[in-house]
Amino acid sequence: MITTTTSYGTWVNHGDRYNVSVEATLTDHINGGGSEWCDRVESTGAFAKMAADYRAAIADALPDSVSLCGDEFIGPAYPEDDEWDGYATDEDGRLDISACIENADIDLDAIIERHDPDLTAVTLVSANPGDRVPGHELGDPDCPDVPGLTDNHEVQAFFTEHGYGPDQPDELMYLVPQDNVDDIPDGFPTLTVHI
Repeated sequence: MITTTTSYGTWVNHGDRYNVSVEATLTDHINGGGSEWCDRVESTGAFAKMAADYRAAIADALPDSVSLCGDEFIGPAYPEDDEWDGYATDEDGRLDISACIENADIDLDAIIERHDPDLTAVTLVSANPGDRVPGHELGDPDCPDVPGLTDNHEVQAFFTEHGYGPDQPDELMYLVPQDNVDDIPDGFPTLTVHI
């Protein structure tokens, strides 16, 4: 079956009336950073990753049949009667894209922080003796030293949640290099923080 699509408007109509694109909104948001930092964001490829994550978060806020293509929202010209069930609509039953995005409460600062070239991303994995996970156990002398790691409140909460500590020999905590994060087996509790 072929679906006829149509424009539902642009990013200016539904996302940010002051910027013409997702990327312009992101640029506007990070311009408070110093010019050298902004240059690093661009030169390291972090900006593209930030924009991709922002676009993915917007896509997650919308029905599968509606997408942001470039700067234009595209969707079915003749939506099914139940097409917008579970999504914000206006008084005429049309999809309210602005409300969908607003209701998603997208944390742009968290997206920016996740790809900040000046922060080090650290991933921890909670495991038991005998489990096979990539990385180094925190007590291993070969484990890289990450200054400030154990002082981070998120890390401390993760340790507590999983019973990790010097008096708990049956609970191990592994530091996983970012290049090996995709190798972490499913089912293991993980935490990624930026230090």
